Amino acid sequence: MKTLLLAALLALPCLGQALPPELSSQIDAAAQKFLKNGGPPSLVVGIVRQGKPVFARAYGLAQLDPEQPAQAEMRYAIGSVSKQFTVSALLLLQEQGKLSLDDPVSRYLPGLNRGSDVTLKQLLSHTSGYSDYYPQDYLPNSMLAPIRAEQIAHDWAGRPLDFEPGTRWQYSNTNYVLAGMVVEKVSGMSLAQFLRQQIFTPLDMLSASTEAPEPAPTFRYAGGPLRVTGREGPGWLFATGDLTMNIHDLLRWDANFMAHRLLKESSHQLMEREVLTSDGAGTGYALGLFVARQGDQRALSHGGEVAGFTCENWMLPEEGCAVAVLSNQMASPVPQALAGEIASLLARVSDDAAVARHRLFFEQLAQGTLDSSVLSDNAQKFFTSEVIKDHTTALQSAGPSQSFVLTRSFRRGGMIGRAYRVATAKKRFAILTFSLPDEKLEQFLLTPLP
Repeated sequence: MKTLLLAALLALPCLGQALPPELSSQIDAAAQKFLKNGGPPSLVVGIVRQGKPVFARAYGLAQLDPEQPAQAEMRYAIGSVSKQFTVSALLLLQEQGKLSLDDPVSRYLPGLNRGSDVTLKQLLSHTSGYSDYYPQDYLPNSMLAPIRAEQIAHDWAGRPLDFEPGTRWQYSNTNYVLAGMVVEKVSGMSLAQFLRQQIFTPLDMLSASTEAPEPAPTFRYAGGPLRVTGREGPGWLFATGDLTMNIHDLLRWDANFMAHRLLKESSHQLMEREVLTSDGAGTGYALGLFVARQGDQRALSHGGEVAGFTCENWMLPEEGCAVAVLSNQMASPVPQALAGEIASLLARVSDDAAVARHRLFFEQLAQGTLDSSVLSDNAQKFFTSEVIKDHTTALQSAGPSQSFVLTRSFRRGGMIGRAYRVATAKKRFAILTFSLPDEKLEQFLLTPLP
């Protein structure tokens, strides 16, 4: 499923800001479809385009008995999406000269097994070798009672390592408990206080906190009816997944993160660069973020799952685009599946609109009456009166157009490229276009085919 979602996002030209009404209706229909087909009791969907939040809607029920509709303003648990905030806290401390991610963990937390051989960066990249204390996709009974971070560190980071530090990648929540303890040790304040002071307040994320989520936490057993479930006892989630916030603040975080408004450029390079194992193998993970690339496109993502809640958050930094889905059901595949469907809808709508514009431009060329306002400065200079006349002569002799088909879209030089095949009454043509981020045409190259 993650591979399919990645492909959809990497194909996504997030152009234009406001969503067309038909696209909003399609997203509504997709969310309702998932709710009706054994999905969570509620879903909240958010979208950022061109660096600005443009869509935030809630669907379904936040509470089952008595029934209460979900609202976009409600705080949902974001689970392991919290990890990118823990990473940001450590990077801020590094920017302040108070630590280095290359420091051994033992410098701040003595007494851990092999602490002098494990760096802070290896904690954040899941290459430390420390065993995961919470791999389950259900709430173990042992996690209902409160616990202190020091106890988790003693019980799981005191064990023999699962592998030599740096030699493998293995997801482990234990890493982030230790990372959170380091933040508290170095900053002299609780992790929650540090996040509020250094991240949430500066970014105006007023709902973000460690308070209990507002919707009811739920679970389905063997696909049966929704059951309200308990939540982890205090202390269990800590720096690995304890945050709650509404969709507006998650989108606010995505937009600010992609614009590099909080961290320095050097910190972003660290946080977003894929970490390699000691033998040079890729891990698909950076620091608190899964990373992927296709051509010049990067996708940054993370899911979240804690008792009663599942979410998905994806970002395309170069496009300033993000898709986020929150739900109040644990172990639900719906947030990831719905995010993938929304990404596909966004890509399809963007391409459909481009096809319509480019076909109109083609027809205008055939008549010699093109609208130069749709052209970039370079393209306006390219389409001289002589060039327009040559196009018009060729197209009028070819006869009326019969089909205008998009064959592929791609990215190059910060632009969206689109290739078309066109059939007229007498000839066939290939068209290759390049569009700037504002959708003005930088290139419209028409070539006759044999």
